Amino acid sequence: MQYDNLTVQQKQNLLTITIQTASPKENYLDKATTAELAHVLEHMPDVHAVMFRGTRKAFSLGAAINQFSAGDSIRKFVERGQQLFQKIHTLPCITIAAVEGYALGGGFELALACDMIVASDRARFGLVESNIGVMPGWGGFFRLAKRIGAHRSLEWVLSGAIMQAEQALSLGIIQQMFPRKEFDSSLDAFLASFIHKPKVTIHAIKKAFLALGEGTGAEEYSKLEARLFARLWQNQDVQDMLKKFRGQ
Repeated sequence: MQYDNLTVQQKQNLLTITIQTASPKENYLDKATTAELAHVLEHMPDVHAVMFRGTRKAFSLGAAINQFSAGDSIRKFVERGQQLFQKIHTLPCITIAAVEGYALGGGFELALACDMIVASDRARFGLVESNIGVMPGWGGFFRLAKRIGAHRSLEWVLSGAIMQAEQALSLGIIQQMFPRKEFDSSLDAFLASFIHKPKVTIHAIKKAFLALGEGTGAEEYSKLEARLFARLWQNQDVQDMLKKFRGQ
């Protein structure tokens, strides 16, 4: 299906969703674009990973709240965005935000909804909503706090400051930072480290990861881990890998 604000491409086990709005070109997440994202997720193929990208200038500069006037009810737009980003967060496959330019406001919240963020050294990040008198509304404050702690997140949200990729890496917000001229080749190598592993393995690890994020207790997590491990052990693809490992 063709979209007005997205380019969707599948290459083997990877689905790449590129935000590329016609106008304005800053990839704002307006009603139309978020509706298209929701449609893609509703009809997406069974893949190992989903990667979100933008343009080199902007991953996304955030929610298009300029579509609303003071008298409009914006709450439904916020709630739909929350549902969309939670859907991204809980997908059974791995989700990656590949950021080359600015990821601000709702654009940063989209990246934070992903399992991993990789960035070029020219990327910039920020929950900048307080600069116009509002606050993050799509779960970004919560998810940032999960990564770097509540008090440090409070400082960033209150200040509305924009951080460089190096700082985001040092804080643990992003997993990898690549030189801008080598971004695509470095990204391919990063994806290759796991994209060809069995789907059942990736899904099991993602399920365990979600349990960690939900604050699952040690005893409950141990039971989940044992169930997942046993299920993998019985899978034929996994058994084939084990045979190769054993040299059989």
